[in-house]
Amino acid sequence: MLALAAGNWSKALSYHLFGPLIALLALLLTVSMAAELITRRSWAHWYGRLARSRPAVAMIGLYVLYYGLRMGVRYGAPSLPWGWGETALWQQFVSGAIAL
Repeated sequence: MLALAAGNWSKALSYHLFGPLIALLALLLTVSMAAELITRRSWAHWYGRLARSRPAVAMIGLYVLYYGLRMGVRYGAPSLPWGWGETALWQQFVSGAIAL
């Protein structure tokens, strides 16, 4: 979050791919809760529909897979079969996971 606040997007993404998205969701949740307090109306029905939507379920699934892969790299063997471990994207992923 500090790299994101400083405007260093590449560093923020290397630390955690979902960091900017989580920061945006936190900001949106803060604004919506403030709007609920001001208008004195509950948005619970909207939150429920949003949480059950396919994009939300897909994003949660991707986040869990990403987190599991990062923990596997962090605490396991950071290599991939078939030479995929030498790609620049994988090397950046490994360096971000190890830099935790």
